Amino acid sequence: MATLAELLVDVRTELAEPVAGYWTDAQLTGYINRAAVDFSVDTGILQAPPMQANVVADQAGYILPDECPGPQAIVRVYHNGNELTPTTVGALASRGAKPHEDTGTPKNWYGVTHGGNNCLMLYPIPEQALVNGLVLWFWKVAADMAAPADECEIPDEYSPGVVYGATMRGFIAKKEVEQAGVYRGWYQEQAAKAKAWVRAAFTAGVRDGDARSRRGSGL
Repeated sequence: MATLAELLVDVRTELAEPVAGYWTDAQLTGYINRAAVDFSVDTGILQAPPMQANVVADQAGYILPDECPGPQAIVRVYHNGNELTPTTVGALASRGAKPHEDTGTPKNWYGVTHGGNNCLMLYPIPEQALVNGLVLWFWKVAADMAAPADECEIPDEYSPGVVYGATMRGFIAKKEVEQAGVYRGWYQEQAAKAKAWVRAAFTAGVRDGDARSRRGSGL
């Protein structure tokens, strides 16, 4: 993985300012970290390890981990080893369900924001408590870098996107709109490539799961 020091060199090369002048290293470090976070959010490229949580009887909602940026980042949810289907409150209500009071074995999940927290909701509300019975897969945001040797979490293949995003911010700060636009376009090209990879990997996973299901059912 590229280090902060290496990314700083790359960004300064793009800005044609090899040593601190208009931009300080601290400014560019901020731009690099912001670009890495944006790239992870825009693409979903950073798959986090699965998180486990206890299922509490008669409790529908569970606060998402700090590393998870929100319900939009959730990839898979399992209850007692069974994958849950994503839904919405509106979809549940349209079929006569009452998410606030129906209890049973969870079959669906949906997201809400409550008290400033992003929460995962289970439907029906679980009747039984389960130790580590909830497993969550999600993509996360890139962690900030501070020391020169800190490594960027964005894979090397897409690190140019971080460089372009940081360079764009540098030119925006200098009010060089045309140059900023060029680097915005290059950033978007890198993000599109990463999103295409994530989409292909997800589709392959779904197909593999479907194939396994067919084999298991004797089809």
